[in-house]
Amino acid sequence: MSNLRTFFTSSFSAVTNPTVLGLTLHRAWIATFFFSANIFVGADPSNTYVGQIYSISLLSLACILVAGGLAPNATKRLMDLRFMRIAAPTLLSIGSLSMLLVSSPDASALLPVSAGVLTGVGSGFLLLYWGELYGSSEPTTAQIHSALAFMLAAFIYALFLLLSSSMLYILVSAILPLLSGIALAKARKADTGVPHETHAIVQGERSMLQVAAAALIISFVHAGLMVVTRNLPQEASSTVSFIAFEMTYTLTLLVSTIIIALLIFVTIFLSKKSDMGLIYRFVLLFLIIGVLFSPFAGTIGTLSTIIVNAGYTCFELIFWIALSNISFRYHISPIRVFGLGRAGWVFGVFLGGLYPPLPFVGIAPLSPLTSAFFMISVLIVCTVVTYTFILPERTIVAITTGYGGRRGSLQSRCQKLSKQFGLSQRENEVLACIVRGRDTSYIQQTLNISAGTVSTHRMRIYQKIGVHSRQELLDMLEQVHSDEPVLPKL
Repeated sequence: MSNLRTFFTSSFSAVTNPTVLGLTLHRAWIATFFFSANIFVGADPSNTYVGQIYSISLLSLACILVAGGLAPNATKRLMDLRFMRIAAPTLLSIGSLSMLLVSSPDASALLPVSAGVLTGVGSGFLLLYWGELYGSSEPTTAQIHSALAFMLAAFIYALFLLLSSSMLYILVSAILPLLSGIALAKARKADTGVPHETHAIVQGERSMLQVAAAALIISFVHAGLMVVTRNLPQEASSTVSFIAFEMTYTLTLLVSTIIIALLIFVTIFLSKKSDMGLIYRFVLLFLIIGVLFSPFAGTIGTLSTIIVNAGYTCFELIFWIALSNISFRYHISPIRVFGLGRAGWVFGVFLGGLYPPLPFVGIAPLSPLTSAFFMISVLIVCTVVTYTFILPERTIVAITTGYGGRRGSLQSRCQKLSKQFGLSQRENEVLACIVRGRDTSYIQQTLNISAGTVSTHRMRIYQKIGVHSRQELLDMLEQVHSDEPVLPKL
């Protein structure tokens, strides 16, 4: 019991980690900007700027992510510029403040373009920054930090319900990207790049595409369902009923993320690794149940929508963890992994929002209820196909298991490698930093040594182990088993 208490205490103490806080703040901005109507309270219902801003923001976000996925080296060089680390959160904050003009009758036609581009570009680069950090972290650490970040983001989103003024809501929401940028400045970026093409890379690319395809389908299901439920005949609603719905949804989201986070912590504690298979199964089951009952009116339909939204967020947590593990385990640039992976998610949201589809020639239009049941049947089939063929549970288990069990933790494997090749204590400390993707500046400050000394230790470590790059060092580290010696490269 004391070990469990110590584990949870050490896990939750990570909330002060800049990596956790930064992703928390960015996740909170996504929730307040894309999933809450409070921003648009008081806006003219006939104002089409809202939909335009969302569409342009999604397309701009997709462009940044695809560019990062297809050209990770060039994108990393751009992201390494200090100017970009400041510009990304600033653009996102300015774009958020532009929403103050939505309800104005004199709003310019350029408003949706400027607000959409600013939020899309700023959010895209911030996602790549945080993806780079999480993709360079040890899987167990990335899983704990991700669970904490999603849980804290849900808590912040719940606090936003206390803001009654639309203007205050937007102002506070616009501060979140700036705070995320401050956390980014404190968190050290990983020193990663695009590695050599090996068998592990081929397997990693395949896993990445599977996760991206599943994300596209699930986000399409969620966005499509939201459009379907809005198109259904509804009883006269009031502001009070809307507020009650959002409060129920927010509390459900908070409780579900807390439960998922606790399950992740427990599985890591019990098996020294995180098996997301069971969690993945139940999340998709909740999605199917929610989609199935969403056409019903009244309390059942409302609860179904809430279940779907909560399950969707939990799936997004699994998705983030999977991308982090793929990048680390297969040594693929996290910019590429998160760029293409998140792009699949964004395209799914965009495609789901295009419902209803173009009518077939010669077929009479269906009634709203019949059309809804048809679309919901399609969404259920998509979810089942995802679980059965696109991203089965065994694949999620293989991706998210992480390092642990028989192969030992990253720290223990570094120690075994150091002992076998006769590294000094200081070289062992530098080795631990190198394999975690830390750059020279970070190692210099952490170990209180000069940059030249860091370079000297790195050169000696490579010489003793018989490698020539960090990529080869990581490949060597993966060979470390409990009692098996590692053969140096010739």
